[in-house]
Amino acid sequence: MKLFVIDFEATCKQERDEEFLKQQEIIEWGMCILDSTTFQETHGIDLFVRPVFHPTLTQFCKDLTTIQQSQVDAGMLFEDAVGIAKLFIDPHTDIFGSWGDFDRNILKKNCILNAIPYPFQDNPHINIKQFVAKILHRRPCSVGETLKNLGLKFQGIPHRALHDAVNVSFILKHLAQSVNDLGEQLKSWAIVK
Repeated sequence: MKLFVIDFEATCKQERDEEFLKQQEIIEWGMCILDSTTFQETHGIDLFVRPVFHPTLTQFCKDLTTIQQSQVDAGMLFEDAVGIAKLFIDPHTDIFGSWGDFDRNILKKNCILNAIPYPFQDNPHINIKQFVAKILHRRPCSVGETLKNLGLKFQGIPHRALHDAVNVSFILKHLAQSVNDLGEQLKSWAIVK
């Protein structure tokens, strides 16, 4: 069994815009694939996705993520990114997780927007943020704050999909050193949705 830690960056605006949010699109797909026993990374995938509904990134989005317009312009279509992810996933045994539910929800939303099947339909999902909070007996908090609480430092650039996924993986790997059967506990927390 493998654990897929996913993180997405998406089109965004500084001001709240409900119409914009209905068509919020993934622009970067980061995925860290871990062995669920050792929590060693077996693959890291970082894909730029070209937005269709709002193809021009806002300045706020570029400042927040450091993703440039040229990167998404050269990116692949969403359906192609899904196809690449599906190459790695065993629908019968693998689990995917994210830091909170935003990533799972935006993936589902983007599948609907693009009229393609949800790629993790048969794979359980784990809200790693809630799982880690339970293990640490703390309130859920950000990846950066959790790393700091564990005496670790964020590696890379915040709000970059692969960097965020890698840092979530660091948290799990660190916990696996002191928590017995972390992989089994993850499996028991995972839910199919």
